[in-house]
Amino acid sequence: MAMVLEQQHVWWIQSVASVFTAVAVGIALLAYFHQRRVWLDVHERARREKAVQLLAEFTKNYTRQWNGLCRLVERLDAASLNCLEVGGGFSVPFEMLDLVNASLPHHLTISAATSVPPKTPVPLSVPQVYALQWEAYAFLNSVEIVLQAYYADVVDRNLIKTQLSPIYAPSAGRTVMRQFREIAGGEGAFPSIHAFILELESSSRRASDSHSLKPVGTLKKQP
Repeated sequence: MAMVLEQQHVWWIQSVASVFTAVAVGIALLAYFHQRRVWLDVHERARREKAVQLLAEFTKNYTRQWNGLCRLVERLDAASLNCLEVGGGFSVPFEMLDLVNASLPHHLTISAATSVPPKTPVPLSVPQVYALQWEAYAFLNSVEIVLQAYYADVVDRNLIKTQLSPIYAPSAGRTVMRQFREIAGGEGAFPSIHAFILELESSSRRASDSHSLKPVGTLKKQP
């Protein structure tokens, strides 16, 4: 009888110990998942803050010069783009003079009187071309930096994609200086821009395909 009671006593001790062990494991798991959730929240907040910081810096740098320059570079022919890349002088149509002046610092702007006779091509000096080249590379490098963070997954990707997607709209003449990028080294020089454009084009195709799929209507029963 004493042995039976002793065995029951041991069993109860073991059972209680098992319960306490299970509770301890449960508490440890809850603490782990709580800490993990806190860490993920902090991480996501840091990613959003980094995205906002990069976009704020990009927006700050996006002056009227960059706006004019992007429009100008998109309209230049291949020969002019080659001159722009190497820093050689070239001429632009008179109709582009306003874009040229919007892209240049004030001390390098060109008077309409420079074009003689009126409305003939306007020559750009080497200093003017180098100024345009500098701004073109500054713009592309700024976009590349933001997108490098995007592909390194250290920023809020949805926020970056939403805010930067409008810079690429081929139907509106915005290709992020595609021809100039190709002359300047293409994918090797600006890999993140190249990858981002491919991603946008892929998203656009999927959206187009989904819109083209029409639901099959219900056939009417013949009388």
